[in-house]
Amino acid sequence: MSEPQALTGEAACAAVKDFRSTEHQGVITSATWVPADTEKSAPAATTFLPAHCVVKGSLEPRTGVDGKPYATKFELRLPLDWNQRFFFQGGSGLEGTLAPAHGPTGGAKTALEQGFAVVSQNGGHDNADLPAPEAFGFDPQARLDFGYGSIIKTSRAAKSLIAHYYGGPIERSYFDGCSTGGRQGMTFAQRFPDEFDGIVAGAPVFDFGRVVAARIWGWQKAAALVSREPGGMPRFHEAMPQADRQLFQRELLAACDAQDGAVDGMIGNVAACTFRPKALLCTGEKTSECLSAEQVGIWEAVLDGPVDSGGAAFKVPGYRSPGEVAVRGYRIDAAWMTSAGQAARITGQGPILDIQWKLNIDPTPILFMTPPQPGFRPLDDIDWDTWGSSMTVNAPWLASDPDLGRYRDRGGKMIFYHGTGDSGPNAVDTIDYYESVVALNSSREQTGKFARLFLVPGMGHCRGGPSTDTFDRLAPIMDWVERGKAPDFIVAQATPGNADLAAVTPAIPANRTRPLCPYPTYARYDGTGSMDDAASFKCTPPAAGPT
Repeated sequence: MSEPQALTGEAACAAVKDFRSTEHQGVITSATWVPADTEKSAPAATTFLPAHCVVKGSLEPRTGVDGKPYATKFELRLPLDWNQRFFFQGGSGLEGTLAPAHGPTGGAKTALEQGFAVVSQNGGHDNADLPAPEAFGFDPQARLDFGYGSIIKTSRAAKSLIAHYYGGPIERSYFDGCSTGGRQGMTFAQRFPDEFDGIVAGAPVFDFGRVVAARIWGWQKAAALVSREPGGMPRFHEAMPQADRQLFQRELLAACDAQDGAVDGMIGNVAACTFRPKALLCTGEKTSECLSAEQVGIWEAVLDGPVDSGGAAFKVPGYRSPGEVAVRGYRIDAAWMTSAGQAARITGQGPILDIQWKLNIDPTPILFMTPPQPGFRPLDDIDWDTWGSSMTVNAPWLASDPDLGRYRDRGGKMIFYHGTGDSGPNAVDTIDYYESVVALNSSREQTGKFARLFLVPGMGHCRGGPSTDTFDRLAPIMDWVERGKAPDFIVAQATPGNADLAAVTPAIPANRTRPLCPYPTYARYDGTGSMDDAASFKCTPPAAGPT
């Protein structure tokens, strides 16, 4: 490796293009100096970016078995005033793009603004080089890189570059990501426990097969009841008109809103909510005050989860064999019938259906079936008695191993968070995973010394929903790692401009704050003070009963 350089600022940035390391094979494609507060690609919440060097590189470029070019591309931002910390920004979806490396925006400042060296990566493939985002699944190495290869290559290359650029060691390393990024955080803790001191994993898609199965099950139930476009696409919106969604929302809140001590448009004590769609079943003709048997059937099925023809829970492969892991149904929540919830995702209310189709239906024949079956039509061709035996066993993107012992023993700290209204990766799956971690660590108390789960009532996938979905994730994990202060709660705020705040009654004001509580506790109103102030709520253990 080259000797550390004495250059600083713009001169050091120009020189970094010549850096070479034996730790990775690749090239630095560009190094650009950005003066303070001049870049236009910063997050909307950011009002200032420090002077920094933007380094872009390409690791292990190659030609795949499909004749397409592949490489792990990364962006590393190196601030002039470095705080001696490294931040890895998790990816999203099926990857294939390179996001600007600023770090999370939940707090007052991004990681870059706080002085972190920040890196992002593309998952080992570039969508611009492929006929479809999921097409990387035809190349075996690209599958491995999407699973874990790209992130470990990027982390180690970035650390090498940082040490060279600043001429000194990294004191602390942090990871934060949601969705695919949440899964990547879990992958680091399970496969590469020495990489990070603190990891924040949000709404993790740690078992993509389970997510896809649950989503397709709901789509099939809706598709069976609606007409189709000339091209064959079901008119999903016919399954649940707006008036029926509003009825459902109203009755759900009437049954469950007060169970956290506050009638406020939010269901804080989700575990206590036993409302079922069948409570709205029409006893005669369909009216505006009830749901048809067909409508009730959709939502009851989604709550129960997919089953085979004999009524047994459908199972997907895990690490060892087909039929290893049961697919759970979704838990009901205040977001259920809002734009962030099940109605939008299953009955196609708005453009979100197209996004989910590309993340679930389109990839299924290529990524989740072995061997790939490009002609397979999931909506029409899935047989719940046999499909599990065709799904990919031990997929490289599987991250469900609950043994975090190596990460725990090296002193690592981990925060999980998940919106209870998430209709993509199931919050129930994350709860089950956390419970399996607890089982391996003797008790909640012992587990809570290194890993805690925070549920976000009403939040959809990573954001949105009738919820307080904005919260600083970096400060709590830093306090835990560097000061030994474990987070007993995290204050979250409703986000101005979130349309779902007005989708419930009473509407949620944009200045509302709530404590997010470590599972299994929940935020309960103490009976005094404003219901829009987090200080009026206390983290409370649930009553005995089902979770």
